[in-house]
Amino acid sequence: MGFDPRSWARTPAPGRQVTCNIDSLLAENEALRQEVLLLRQQLAQLQTRGFRSGVNPSRPEVTTGPSARLTVEQVRRWGEAMACHPRWSELRVGTSLRQADTLVFSGLRGLIEERRRHGQNPRADLEQELNRRSPGLGTELHQALRGPQSKARLAVKAAFALYGVRAPEWLNEAPMRVVDDLLDRITRLEATARTGQQEKTQTKQQQTQRHGDRQEQSQRQKQNARRQEQTQTKQEQKQAQKEKEKEKEKEKEKEKEKEKEKEKEKEQEQAEPEKGQKQTQRQPVGNRTSDRQRAEALELLGLGWGASREAVKQAHRRLVKTHHPDRGGNADSFQRIHAAYQLLMLIA
Repeated sequence: MGFDPRSWARTPAPGRQVTCNIDSLLAENEALRQEVLLLRQQLAQLQTRGFRSGVNPSRPEVTTGPSARLTVEQVRRWGEAMACHPRWSELRVGTSLRQADTLVFSGLRGLIEERRRHGQNPRADLEQELNRRSPGLGTELHQALRGPQSKARLAVKAAFALYGVRAPEWLNEAPMRVVDDLLDRITRLEATARTGQQEKTQTKQQQTQRHGDRQEQSQRQKQNARRQEQTQTKQEQKQAQKEKEKEKEKEKEKEKEKEKEKEKEKEQEQAEPEKGQKQTQRQPVGNRTSDRQRAEALELLGLGWGASREAVKQAHRRLVKTHHPDRGGNADSFQRIHAAYQLLMLIA
């Protein structure tokens, strides 16, 4: 063709011929028309194949016509042309690594992988994508790039990943511009990767900090709960101690009353021997109390017939702790237990 639209804004290079002859333009127009006819025929063939295989013919897979054959020598010449760029040393081979759950891209390898992942079919490699767009182009590129993967070969492959089927035109006409574009895309790619990594690092730090705050808060809650339990336990122990002291005081008062009654009985026996003897015969309350009342008192305290005074005391202490009103017991039950205890202590 006579000119490239990409060079409209640039001044034509000295010594480069620009088509201005009408006959040449007409011949060029005819060549373009023939090429369009050829492309239409190929499109019709592909649509026919699509109808036969069930593919939607309204969206053909091929986007351009057949490509010129790629050779190893041509790839070598492209690599040498790009190596003349003043910033060629800044172009790195790079890689694509997976750090934790993130895929980090760098250099030419990273650019190729990034373009593949953002293609129409992320599962297809570069050769398959080029074959889809221009049948045979990907296979030719694969054959031409056989051998050690040098920096120049990777740069050519990255150019095809960046420009697609238009890569040969760019590599032939503007190899320096290709290097500039590769450097620019790699710089943006690595900057995006660093930004994403920093954001993920900040997110992880925030999550770790939140987790630490939650753990600290839960520990504080546990400590407060333990303190409350300890305080409640201490209060219960103090209350139980007070109840024990009250029971001891009551027992002491009862013992004093019994001692006083015994002293009075002795005095009466000494003053009136005969009456004292009669009183000693009538004195035990158990003789005046029916066996039925005694049996009910023993049953209320959970004791059997003939229980000792010590057993009566122990049963009384145990039941008083359970049925005391201050500890959630029933006042009537507490009074009946206490009355049964007094009755049995007088009889025993």
